[in-house]
Amino acid sequence: ALAEHGSAILVAPPGAGKTTLAPLVLRREPWLADQRIVMLEPRRLATRAAAQRMASLLGERVGDTVGYQTRDERHIGPDTRIEVVTEGVLTRRLQHDPTLEGYGLVIFDEVQSLRYGADTDKGAAAQSTASHVLYRLGLSGTPVYNYGNEMHAIGEIVSPGLLGSKQEFEREWCDHSQKGKWVKHPEALGLRMRESGVMLRRRRADVGRELPPVSTIIRTVDCDPAAIAKVSGQAGVLATTLLSQMGVTSLEKLQASQQMINMLRAATGIAKAVAVAEFVRELVGEGRRVVLYGWHRAVYDIWMESFDAVIDHRRIRYAMITGSETAATKTANVAAFTAPGSDIGVLIVSLRAGAGMDGLQHVCSTVVFGELDWSPKVHDQCTTRLDRDGQKESVQAFFCAAKVGIDPIMVDVCGAKRRQSGPMMDPDQFFDAELLEGGAPEDLTKRIAESVLAGDLLREREVDDVGA
Repeated sequence: ALAEHGSAILVAPPGAGKTTLAPLVLRREPWLADQRIVMLEPRRLATRAAAQRMASLLGERVGDTVGYQTRDERHIGPDTRIEVVTEGVLTRRLQHDPTLEGYGLVIFDEVQSLRYGADTDKGAAAQSTASHVLYRLGLSGTPVYNYGNEMHAIGEIVSPGLLGSKQEFEREWCDHSQKGKWVKHPEALGLRMRESGVMLRRRRADVGRELPPVSTIIRTVDCDPAAIAKVSGQAGVLATTLLSQMGVTSLEKLQASQQMINMLRAATGIAKAVAVAEFVRELVGEGRRVVLYGWHRAVYDIWMESFDAVIDHRRIRYAMITGSETAATKTANVAAFTAPGSDIGVLIVSLRAGAGMDGLQHVCSTVVFGELDWSPKVHDQCTTRLDRDGQKESVQAFFCAAKVGIDPIMVDVCGAKRRQSGPMMDPDQFFDAELLEGGAPEDLTKRIAESVLAGDLLREREVDDVGA
């Protein structure tokens, strides 16, 4: 695909080897003409881990054929052919050498992180890099995080013009009643990208890396409605403001929306935190090691207080990866959890802070989502930290969902987004248009605001489709 089109997006599940094997294979391609490869990683830990893994596969030291550079470290030698760098490093290079002379291929790992396009610093740097390098490759296990329209922004960076201008893309592919966010026929768009030769889909079976299936269990948990009632008044004020400004674009509306949603997410997480901690205690008591995902510091505090308590003559030891740690501390905490004979029973991880973690699959097969994300693809990425090469058990993923608060809406939205991304990534498996009916409403903010004012967040509702 690269030799013919100059660009490609390789979609494969985490653990299939795309990050570490693709650059090693491509460095020997004749069309690269001995030019170097630069691979952009979104985080420092992932940058170091990718380079170290590739170097070990070659039986070399980092800095020989494969090197890396972050803000704090540089291990690149005169013979380095593959350079793994962070966004900041790439931005500075562009300032000194906008042409990137000597580089023939740019690889965007986790290309879904560019879904906001050139409107962000990261996207602008990626687009500038792509414009000066002859070959471009995007890697992702989960390129569609939302409802499909982000594929245009990703496509413009990896293969400019593939899907036309933004206006042309929205006119041809998007549902205008959903403000251009929803792709009307994701299976057709998926086929279009495959037939163009730009999007390549690989499954574990294709590369001989099949694993036991993941078991997904939605577990409804008890919660303290007082935590939600506590914020209902302030949320109601914000909801009233938002509903009065529907159809209007303003900074005030954006800030009110973010504040209301974040407030309700935190309140729901706090309301169910004790029940989540008790459930994790049960799992550890059965002899399991658990990776526990969350999002809010106040929720972590409740979990830690519960684990620190001595119950039945035992407290639960834990380690944390919340995104606020240094790369060295993050590495040390993962190492402590995965060390032979470790008595750390729980690794608490932020939903979007797990990039670059490896080794968990050797000691753990249980994931608990104590809080939920808006994107089912984030859940996938969290689960595949365990569901990868080296895992000998069937991974169990427990989604702890409350029947009150914002969880029922988040579960519904995740199901709707899954019904968009599935057909696009695997169009040959999804041709039932009815799957796309009745998803999330056209305006999520409006739905949440109306639920707040109607008192629905304090009423129990069903949670049965987290997009698994």
